[in-house]
Formats: sequence, structure tokens, C-alpha cells
Amino acid sequence: LHSFPTRRSSDLNNTTETGIGALGSATADFTVYTTAGVRVSGGKSITATKAIEGLAPGVYVVQKYENGHITSNKILLK
Repeated sequence: LHSFPTRRSSDLNNTTETGIGALGSATADFTVYTTAGVRVSGGKSITATKAIEGLAPGVYVVQKYENGHITSNKILLK
């Protein structure tokens, strides 16, 4: 069972597009969760595009770990 750390809504970067552009094209460590908090994908030293590869359309939360910082983005895959 995976759970998200408590976050304020102001901590999230919400987008209405795929959101992948906001995550950049550089490699980093990514973890992808469903909106229910279930880890569905991820890896170390990969691109955001690779992290979401093969996922069904839907809404996901992508966490990017880079240089000691965590960025969370809610994305919509169409």
C-alpha cells in the first residue's frame, strides 16, 4: 500500500494538458500514481514520457525527484 505525503493544494502543479511538458525532458527519478494513490509506474534516471509510457487514459499524479526536490504534477492522459 502506497500513500501520498500530506500536501496543500498550493503545493501541486495542476495542468489541463498532458502535463508532461511541465515536467521537462531531462532524466530524473519518477513515480506515477493513480488518483487513488496506487503506484502504477516509475523508474530512476528516466524521462517523464518514459514514466507514463503504456498507461491507460486517465488522471495520474506524477512525482519527480530531482536534486533533492520533489515536484508533484497532476496529469491527464487522453
